Amino acid sequence: MLEHADAGGEPGDATAPDRASGRHARAHVAVWSWLALGVVVALLGTLLLVKVIGGTNATGTTLAATSPQVLKEVTDVPASVTNAVGVASRAVPVLPPTVVSGMPLLTARAHGVRLPEVLYFGTEFCSFCAAERWPLIVALSRFGTFDGLFDMQSSSVDYAPGTPTFSSYGTTYESPYVVFHPYEVQSDVLGPNGYQELMTVPVKVRAVLAHFDPTATYPFVDVANRVVVLEANLSPETLAGLTRDEVAAGLSDPTNPVTRAILVAANELTASICHVDGEQPPAVCGSSGVLRADSVLRLAR
Repeated sequence: MLEHADAGGEPGDATAPDRASGRHARAHVAVWSWLALGVVVALLGTLLLVKVIGGTNATGTTLAATSPQVLKEVTDVPASVTNAVGVASRAVPVLPPTVVSGMPLLTARAHGVRLPEVLYFGTEFCSFCAAERWPLIVALSRFGTFDGLFDMQSSSVDYAPGTPTFSSYGTTYESPYVVFHPYEVQSDVLGPNGYQELMTVPVKVRAVLAHFDPTATYPFVDVANRVVVLEANLSPETLAGLTRDEVAAGLSDPTNPVTRAILVAANELTASICHVDGEQPPAVCGSSGVLRADSVLRLAR
């Protein structure tokens, strides 16, 4: 396992979260049906309202649009803060992602070209997924823009119940450097056979998950088949007792232990994306915090 160290080389405490608590069964592929054209038009109108004022997902979970203040705090962390944190998280353990090889570069078409693709698999009820979304959103926001986020918390009966987070269901992400495809495969709504299925995962995409982790451990993040997160970078216990607003507000304070853990993970995810997108944009990929993460992960340039 890699250790996190600050610029002076002092090792941080980096131990793995409880992996067993992060395991979830494979989700079945959901089957959707389309109605008449008039109903489709009405549905599109409803989805537009959901994006603007919140609404429900396919299983009835209430989705509240994230406030503009929290959205800004989580998607626009100052570079001075991420650079000050670098890769040092002594108080809170952070598990680095894994550099992998042997698979073709994962890409997707966008803007008329093929770009590196980032995959995220998670479930809305999962507390480890809840923790992982924080650094993932921070990192992706350095390369593009989310049209909005929805407030979510992990299940009240899961490990680390009620972990504050966001749902990637119904969000849109735009970037000139990378394509992001999130899959929330199950909701936080309990049905007769467990948590209800939410998003369909294409067969080809599911094959990527099966290659790296046949047990389908959630969360799973794949940065273009070059760097993967096989379990959360940080434990949901890191966020215990905090509200979403408190975690987001703390992202401007590089001395905050929770902030440091989130931003160490975000810097490492950022370095991973830079590794596959040609080190673009230079202001992000050449920043001191990202360069230190690059060095820790030993990413070839």
